[in-house]
Amino acid sequence: MNGRAAATGFLVAALGLQTVAGFKLLAPPLRFTALAPLRVAPSPTLWPFLDYDMYSRSMEAGSYADRWMLVALHSDQSERLLSPGDFGSTWREFRDEILWPVRDGHEGAASRVATRLEQRGGARPVAFRIERERLVIAEDGLQVLPRAAVRWALVFAESTP
Repeated sequence: MNGRAAATGFLVAALGLQTVAGFKLLAPPLRFTALAPLRVAPSPTLWPFLDYDMYSRSMEAGSYADRWMLVALHSDQSERLLSPGDFGSTWREFRDEILWPVRDGHEGAASRVATRLEQRGGARPVAFRIERERLVIAEDGLQVLPRAAVRWALVFAESTP
């Protein structure tokens, strides 16, 4: 095989792997349980091939991005900032299947998340608080505005934060 054919083969293979990673052909979302057998290469298995749109939009000074956080409140009034590792999930799964449903107030979402947390060995919370931290792009760098509680999600109807 000559050098040109090897380079062409390499480029075709790299573009093919990027297509597989980008469209998540080997890692369908966990919510599609029927497709679980196809979940053979979840992120970051195909590294360095990316499974997200890295440059999907640009941001100028004055633009902002919100960082959403999920805080668990326990019966002893202690609080804990939750992360994807607490659920054994990736950031994307955490965001799409745990954080967004609780934030958006989907029926029973908080209770399902509390049960999932408890199954992973954590203490069952009585409520969740969704916090938003706003990141603003300024001329001299990134500014982080104070966190703001956006929403409370009760796990049990009789529980109150």
